[in-house]
Amino acid sequence: MPQPQRRTWHRCQAWRLLVSSGSDAALGRRNVENTGFSCIQCGGKIARHTGGSYRNHCPHCLWSRHVDELPGDRAAQCGAPMKPVGVDYSGKKGYILIHRCTACGATDRNKTAPDDDMDAIIALQRPH
Repeated sequence: MPQPQRRTWHRCQAWRLLVSSGSDAALGRRNVENTGFSCIQCGGKIARHTGGSYRNHCPHCLWSRHVDELPGDRAAQCGAPMKPVGVDYSGKKGYILIHRCTACGATDRNKTAPDDDMDAIIALQRPH
């Protein structure tokens, strides 16, 4: 029996196409890709994250790249830089970075990593 199509709204057009296609990423199944990368903003070489989570931002300048629709899926078609625009705090998850895509405007919330630059995180809390 065919599975019913899941429909979820998201700002990014690529996400709508992904969800309506019934792909693994849209249905919540992760790609196991967890690799290092070069920072799109500062050019730093970033090692892959260990400990079962996915690194998606530079630990130095905190910039990210719009590559995920769900954590670790690498399914976003945009690929544009994502600027860190804020920080939040959760009692369970700790500090949460808020990124906004410089191309499509999508926002994303990501846990900080233990090796992230705390001075850069604190600077995001200051009014601009």
